[in-house]
Amino acid sequence: MEKNSSDILKMKKFCTPHFNMMEGILSHYGLPVELKYLAFIESELKVQAKSWAGAGGPWQLMPVTARQLGLVVTKSKDERYDYKKSTNAASKYLIDLYKEFGDWLLVIAAYNGGPGNVYKAISRSGGSRNFWKLQNHLPAESRTHVKKFIATHYIFEGSGGITTLTNAEAKKQIGVTATYLLNRKISAREKANAKTLVVSGKYRSEMIAKNIMMSQDEFLRYNPEFDKKMSSSDNVYELKLPADKMELFNANKYNILNDSVQSMLNSTTVMASRAESTK
Repeated sequence: MEKNSSDILKMKKFCTPHFNMMEGILSHYGLPVELKYLAFIESELKVQAKSWAGAGGPWQLMPVTARQLGLVVTKSKDERYDYKKSTNAASKYLIDLYKEFGDWLLVIAAYNGGPGNVYKAISRSGGSRNFWKLQNHLPAESRTHVKKFIATHYIFEGSGGITTLTNAEAKKQIGVTATYLLNRKISAREKANAKTLVVSGKYRSEMIAKNIMMSQDEFLRYNPEFDKKMSSSDNVYELKLPADKMELFNANKYNILNDSVQSMLNSTTVMASRAESTK
């Protein structure tokens, strides 16, 4: 036990400066800083890491993908092995994947096994975009990759109620590491760095999240009572967001409100049509 604790401390000491750099870049792109753990499970942050398939660097980018993301990959120069440049490239790729799937666990699966395999899993599961429902349709390696990501976050940051599941559901699905990271309570540091704004109107959490490049789970982690409050007669709420996300909200708040109202009207129309068809 003591040896394991010592090994973890050494690992954290090695990773800290690299994680600090990655957090800055991920934040710049509006991405959750927790995605730094993806680089750890890809390469253990070893800058010269290279896979049998040809993926290289801390983010294990394939040559073709790296070039598409703007990196130089030649015999004499390979920017995949540059911590900062590869993190910038990986951030762009993660944004593209999130635009496709809208779910961070599916993004991690796609990063490992490719978007095609995730689309196949979605199709074979009947259209579900819930990782836990479609996971058995994914390649085993991609399935394991997602769970390694969750476990790595658990190892580095400890437990903290980061799951939307009940304890029974969590244990049934992935055991004691069932800690879906994007739903934990915000930390003291996150709270200190967040901005607040009082909002009113028929805003919907999914529309805000979509427009500020944030998963809905992450948005609700900062604003757990948002949907309940905004659907009440007293629909005024003190919105809390990371500073960069608040800037995006302020820049797009009228469009977001319009999208929210339109979404609500569409939902009402669908419900009315269903009610009519059952008469």
